[in-house]
Amino acid sequence: MIGGFFVSKKVKATIYIVGVLWVAVMSQLLVNQIFTSDARIMDAFVDTDTNIEESKLNIVADYGNGYLLKDQKEEVLRRLADTAGIKEYKMKTETTKDTVNIKLHEKTKKKDTSIEFITLSKEQGKKTSYHHFVLLEMKLSREFDKVIEIKKAAEKYVSKWGAKEYQCIVKFSGSYQGQLAQKDIDGHVGGLLKNLQARKVDSVRSDNFYSVYAYTGLVKDYIKADGKRININVVVTYNEEEDKTELCLATPVLNEDY
Repeated sequence: MIGGFFVSKKVKATIYIVGVLWVAVMSQLLVNQIFTSDARIMDAFVDTDTNIEESKLNIVADYGNGYLLKDQKEEVLRRLADTAGIKEYKMKTETTKDTVNIKLHEKTKKKDTSIEFITLSKEQGKKTSYHHFVLLEMKLSREFDKVIEIKKAAEKYVSKWGAKEYQCIVKFSGSYQGQLAQKDIDGHVGGLLKNLQARKVDSVRSDNFYSVYAYTGLVKDYIKADGKRININVVVTYNEEEDKTELCLATPVLNEDY
């Protein structure tokens, strides 16, 4: 349930909202501009000397309440698509009893982008109430540095239409060939945190998995967990099938299973 609205489990995009907003609901997300120095974050990841494989941008914005025409929703999607540099896309609408999801998608060799306008409805006596969310997900396999440029443009647009609240997550993924020794993993993670001027807050370690939560003054936004501020998440895993050690840097936290 989001904001009092019951959501059908069959709607994949709506389930995604629940996952993305988990940070806000469970960890008291404080929404501000995320980076004060985007380039510094990216450069710190580049300095890990990984084989950079992907960059990813997620934005989820609360578009507010009230009834909106379909044309109004589609216009928001078109403008956000222009902002993100998406030109060749298809738009489709999926409707259930309590959800309307208008979605556009574009996939090229360089990037895979989806933008959605989701409306949740709820019957309240003789009236129907509405709550709207806008989601953007972009994966770049090449020109990974473009994610910063697109992020800034998308945030500017979202701010213009007065989003009540929005969350932006940026993730960089790379890998090292083979399985790294624990001391090497600690060295890479430690160097990354040092370059970000980040202080380690907490960590989770198990077989083939290491996740570090940290805080840096380079990032304005943060979440609070057990009274501690967190805005950097570094995750290291070992992929046995491909025999490689995968390194991920996300801010403020990783919002997906790993």
